[in-house]
Amino acid sequence: MTEIPTDFFCSELTREADVQLFGTAPRADIWFMLQYEAPFGKKAFEESSLTEEVKAHFLKTTSQIAHAKLQLIKQGHGAEPKFLFIADCLTSTLLKIPFKDYEELLEFDFPTLLKDGNFVKTYGTHEAMVAVCTNGKRDKCCAKFGLELVKDLEPHFKNSVWQTSHIGGHRFAPTFVHLPSGVCYGFANDNIEKIAEDISNSKISLPNVRGRSIYSKQDQAAEYFLMEKRGEFGLGCFELLKSEQVEDGWEISFKNTSGEILKVSLKEEDSGVMGFASCGDAKMVATKKFVLKSIS
Repeated sequence: MTEIPTDFFCSELTREADVQLFGTAPRADIWFMLQYEAPFGKKAFEESSLTEEVKAHFLKTTSQIAHAKLQLIKQGHGAEPKFLFIADCLTSTLLKIPFKDYEELLEFDFPTLLKDGNFVKTYGTHEAMVAVCTNGKRDKCCAKFGLELVKDLEPHFKNSVWQTSHIGGHRFAPTFVHLPSGVCYGFANDNIEKIAEDISNSKISLPNVRGRSIYSKQDQAAEYFLMEKRGEFGLGCFELLKSEQVEDGWEISFKNTSGEILKVSLKEEDSGVMGFASCGDAKMVATKKFVLKSIS
C-alpha cells in the first residue's frame, strides 16, 4: 500500500485514486447567493459579521423553501451596490437584487415573492454566473485550486465569475456551480477551455461534470450515463420523468426532445478505492461508485 503523506491535498489524492466524479453534486433547487466581501470563515454564513436579524431572516427563508441552499459570494471589491442573486434551477431563472445595506433585504418575503410573476419579472436577468468554491477555511484545497480557477475562468466569463463559500465536495476541488442551470463541475482546472466552450454553447461538459443540483445523486449518474451513451450533451436534451428505487438499484426514466422514453437502470456499489473526504481527516474512508446496468 502506498504511504500517504501527512500533509496532503485531498483533491490531489482523490484525482490520483480515480474516484468517480459524476453523481456527487449537492442537492439544491434554489440557490441564494449573497454578496459578502469579507473573508469566509469555516462556517461562512454563521461566522460572518452579518447581524443576527439578517442571519435569522435568511435561515428562516431557506428553511421554508424545499431544497434551498444559501451561499456567500464575493469578487474582491467593495463597489456599491451589492447583489443578492437567486437562482431557480427548476425554471433556469436568475434574479439579481441590488442593495446597499443588508437590512434592506429584511423587507423581502422570499418564499412568497418567488411565486409572484411580477417580482420575478422585475428582478430577472439574462445573466449567468459561475461560482467557484474558494473557502480555504473549510478546506485548503478550495483556496489552493479554487483561487487559481477563478483567474483562469475570468477571461471566458468576465464579471460573471464569483468566489463562493463551501459548495460541498472539496475532494473534487476546484469545484464550481453554473447558475441558473445548477450544473456542478469538479477537477475543473483540467479542461478549462473545453468547459468554458461547452457552457457558452448550453452544453454539459461531460468529463468534469458532477451533476445537476436539481437531481438526486442517482439521477445525476443516470443522466451522465445517458449523455455518454447517446452522445448528446445539451442542457435540454433529456427531461427526467420518473425515478424509482428497485431491489438492486434504481430505474430512472427520461424523455428526449423527440419524445422517446429512455429508461436507465443502475446500481451503486463499493468502488474498492479508499479516499479522504477532507484535508483535515485522519482516516481514509471507502468510496462508492454508480454502475450502469442497462439503457432501454
